Amino acid sequence: MGHNGSWISRNASEPRNASSAEVAGANRSALGEFGEAQLYRQFTTTVQVVIFIGSLLVLVTCIGFKNS
Repeated sequence: MGHNGSWISRNASEPRNASSAEVAGANRSALGEFGEAQLYRQFTTTVQVVIFIGSLLVLVTCIGFKNS
């Protein structure tokens, strides 16, 4: 970001021609990184849910044994 807070870089006015191979490679790598981040997020969410359900089961089991 420039000193005036604009989102346009200084080189934005200079044309740049990217080859189709560069564009395809960039798209593939961006999708791969997004997929990897999404898989990690799903994994951590699943682990948290399993831990939460396990703690509820332990709590219910402990209360059940306490009342018997």
